Amino acid sequence: MKDSERESPHRVGLNLSVTQTNIILHPLGRTVNQLEELSRGFNNKIYIVKTNEGSSLVIKISKSTWPAEKVECEVSALNLISQRTSIPVPKVLLWNSDPSEIGCRYIIMEMIIGQNLHDQWPHFTQEEKRSVIHQIIDVLIQLQSIRFNQIGGIREGVVVPYFPLSKGPFSSLFQWYKALLSNAIEQQKLNPKLISISVFNERVTGLLDDIEKNHLSKLEDIPIVMFHGDLDFRNILVDNTRLTGLVDWEYSGAFPIDIDWYNGWDIMRDGSEEDKILIKTEFDKTPLISPWKGIKFYENRKLLFELLDNLSPWMVGLYGELEDIKYLKESEQLLTQNISKLSLPDAWEIKS
Repeated sequence: MKDSERESPHRVGLNLSVTQTNIILHPLGRTVNQLEELSRGFNNKIYIVKTNEGSSLVIKISKSTWPAEKVECEVSALNLISQRTSIPVPKVLLWNSDPSEIGCRYIIMEMIIGQNLHDQWPHFTQEEKRSVIHQIIDVLIQLQSIRFNQIGGIREGVVVPYFPLSKGPFSSLFQWYKALLSNAIEQQKLNPKLISISVFNERVTGLLDDIEKNHLSKLEDIPIVMFHGDLDFRNILVDNTRLTGLVDWEYSGAFPIDIDWYNGWDIMRDGSEEDKILIKTEFDKTPLISPWKGIKFYENRKLLFELLDNLSPWMVGLYGELEDIKYLKESEQLLTQNISKLSLPDAWEIKS
């Protein structure tokens, strides 16, 4: 079973009743005719509401195990994208990050017609896939056109601390890297199961210090852009081959242009070689900045990000001892491998 299909502790005991729904719909002058829970979502629950006046709405709820900033981040992102791009996103009608009203935080949005691209992709012809790819390229170019001077979360267009870290904003890439390292070490202290990972702290800290001292200029020259945070095909909606929506903006923010390529993109990880070649070929025909064009030392950046991310693997402690052993082993192998690659004498030479 994939992690995304497991029951998350953030969802346990999280439900929305018709009574609760009527309470939060009241300011909109609507009531519930039908309430249906969708199966998707790891950190939240999603409901489709058919109302008394015939409209269909989406309600996204989350427990107070997440901070209020998570909801505020998503609402700010949806509003910003609506104002500054033509990217189709859900329109926010009402939201509340205070769980005292109905026992959870919520966002009420207009429903977007479409199915997730992950499910539809295998049924498309090559030409249909190419059409969808070019619509995704247009979305990505628009996101990359929104530029910032700092790294962090976004509230009403202003860069603020990023909620998963509760730190920032950061004026440089290495400030952010060091915050990720500091946060990982803090998480290790909170989770005794991560003690085997903590043996890597000194090596990663030394490697980061060496990169900052000797290779900083090779990494810092990169634009900070609008970041979605989970560009998985499950978060792209299509109606036949028309892209109708990009959803799940809860991890969005202002980040270096390479970071969105590491989060999501299941098709580039799990897709066929034919699909990967098609996507790369179409991407390279456009001005889009991608892993294959326009990002210096992309592989090194990815290796470094993976290092910092795997110092405190989030899934350890959720699914039992056997699963913990597996996750820890995977992280330890990745840490060993990436440290080795980034320490090679020619690791920071420009490859021809």
